[in-house]
Amino acid sequence: MLTDGVNLLVTSDGGYPSPTLQWLMENSDITNQTQTHIMKDTQTGLYIVSSWINLTEVTNSSLTFILNNRPLGQDIRREIQLYSDKRERQGESAYRCHGCFILLLNVI
Repeated sequence: MLTDGVNLLVTSDGGYPSPTLQWLMENSDITNQTQTHIMKDTQTGLYIVSSWINLTEVTNSSLTFILNNRPLGQDIRREIQLYSDKRERQGESAYRCHGCFILLLNVI
């Protein structure tokens, strides 16, 4: 968490084939506001994924991260709930975040 918002990071490694990713906020697609890196491990041929978003002006929000593996028909969804505490604590905004941690996903 930052004083001016929240950084959310989702990582996955050891998956195959290369997935597609989507971020939703309150059911609206915000994928274009994220940064995503998908790399193929040259030794194993498996994919490593990192995707993150920086949210400023955090309010009570519901986010969904979706990792899609079309050839296998898999969708892995992670729901993230953000809660904002409007009170100021020693000059800094206070945010509470449930589910705001590094999510480790393994797609087999």
